[in-house]
Amino acid sequence: EWTPGVFASIWQKWNNRTIKKTTWIICDGPVDAIWIENLNTVLDDNKILTLANNDRIPMTDNCKIVFEVQDLRNASPATVSRAGIIYVSASDLGWEPLVQSWLLRRTDINPNRQAEADILRGLFDKYLKQPPPNAGAVVDFFDWNMRNIKKIMDANDSIVIINVLNILAASLRSAAEENFVLSEDAYRRVLTYSLMWGFGGLLEPEERNKLWNKFVEILELNKHRDAIPKCADGCTVFEYVPDWTDKARPWILWSPEEWKAPKRLQFASLLIPTSDSTRAEHLMRIIGEHDKTRTPPSFKSCMLIGAPGTAKTSTALMYTSRFSQDVMLFKRLNLSS
Repeated sequence: EWTPGVFASIWQKWNNRTIKKTTWIICDGPVDAIWIENLNTVLDDNKILTLANNDRIPMTDNCKIVFEVQDLRNASPATVSRAGIIYVSASDLGWEPLVQSWLLRRTDINPNRQAEADILRGLFDKYLKQPPPNAGAVVDFFDWNMRNIKKIMDANDSIVIINVLNILAASLRSAAEENFVLSEDAYRRVLTYSLMWGFGGLLEPEERNKLWNKFVEILELNKHRDAIPKCADGCTVFEYVPDWTDKARPWILWSPEEWKAPKRLQFASLLIPTSDSTRAEHLMRIIGEHDKTRTPPSFKSCMLIGAPGTAKTSTALMYTSRFSQDVMLFKRLNLSS
């Protein structure tokens, strides 16, 4: 028995001449050698999709198709020759347009955000746009980061700055809702926190130390020492957070809440909070409470990455255990690669 797949159903629905508007079908993802070959008859002059059950669905003039792929490693010459190829380099966009568009949209929340945007615009220029001190021939902080910091997962400048902006917007959510503007030194601390987690979230502790030491040089160069927490021995900014309950946003040290043993102990299911899990839960919470936006992309989602046995599952379970069952449902899925 034949059952149409996702693409076949979409293709049949929108290749309809009675539709008065143009429909764009966007295939976003890596090229698979099997299914892309099945589309060769769509991409050539025939413009007909032939299915396994011998159905032939022609492509109409009011339907367009776009493939958004990372590379053409699995695409055959027949496929490449049938499609127009446009290469978009990561350097074509850069990080600055994303920051500028985010700052311009802050005033959509309320008029007071203009003063906030003016402060943050100057801080972004000082922290990111200028070459870091004692860094050699680098263009900006992103260039230094690319040359000197080793990430555990590749992320281009756009992804990094999107992470920064999402953490920053989530950290400033309470100020926007209550319609007040923080002091400039408070914005410096919040932006420092957001930048370090946006850049350093994908780093091992050694690389985080290197990143923080260079950023301290930038803060001292701009005489923004109030944005540097008074770190204890062996600590960096990653052990601190601006106190979101205080309008001055002073630095406070992360500390897990006091753990109370349950009445019935089941050692296999015990979840005891640590400093690492506490700060990870905080990031998940503020991102989860943040509004869905498209500029920059934010869809209330977080991804925990790390080697086996690094408490990713335990951290997620501690976070979900705080859900109110009256308003929130939790479903756990195990997916294999």
